[in-house]
Amino acid sequence: MFHLIRRITAIFKKIIIRAMDFVFPTVCPGCGKFIADGDAGEGKIVCGECFEKIKYVDGKICLKCGLPCPGDSCPGDLCDSCEKPRTEIYYTYLRGACVYNENLSGYISSFKYRGKEYLSEFLGNILNGYLEKHPEMTKVDAVVPVPLHWRKWLARGYNQSELLSARVAKRFNIKLDPGMLERKRWTRPQAKLTRQERFKNTDGAFEIKSGRQTAGKNILLIDDVSTTGETINQCAMALKNKGAGNVYGLVVARDLPERPAPLDISH
Repeated sequence: MFHLIRRITAIFKKIIIRAMDFVFPTVCPGCGKFIADGDAGEGKIVCGECFEKIKYVDGKICLKCGLPCPGDSCPGDLCDSCEKPRTEIYYTYLRGACVYNENLSGYISSFKYRGKEYLSEFLGNILNGYLEKHPEMTKVDAVVPVPLHWRKWLARGYNQSELLSARVAKRFNIKLDPGMLERKRWTRPQAKLTRQERFKNTDGAFEIKSGRQTAGKNILLIDDVSTTGETINQCAMALKNKGAGNVYGLVVARDLPERPAPLDISH
């Protein structure tokens, strides 16, 4: 019964959204301006000006969490937060293709909250472009999206991470397994929470679906945005506790947090 409701809800939302897209001119989800002919970025989905403002993660990064290392913040291969982590890090490593900024936030918000599912093509291409440069992350047994709680799915009609995962799986011919992980309890949106609140919010929130075989399998986790990496880490913990091999995380954008002082774990 629940799956039937999910299907009906998704179809109804798609009909409304496509009708609105037909009636109203195309606007850029990054800045809200109308996209004129000849003034479009990739696939005529975003305007050329916003497309040029996308900032990719480059330069030196922490080899664990993937955050940029400005100046001397990473004297070795790891940043202070990963060198002396406050909690155990379960993922093999986490990477973000872009830096989360005002323009990219417009695309992602439209994709997640305004029913613009077609943006999965644009954002999925960002992920695929990153993976083409880092093919080692495609040597996995399955692509797994970060799951939504069923209540959020009903409200939204789709899981944005699953749509992105489908783009990646198709491009690199990897098995897509959207049902491997389940979000077993409701969690608050992470965006406005502190680092400690994010940990408490997602701690133990994910589990492996009954009957799924994960032992020895290498997994690529996909999500849209990551700040502290805690959601990806909790998903990785659920997988590693069931014997998974390498668990990589890849997100469209990293929102750069202020790094906390390293924790003294000698006590």
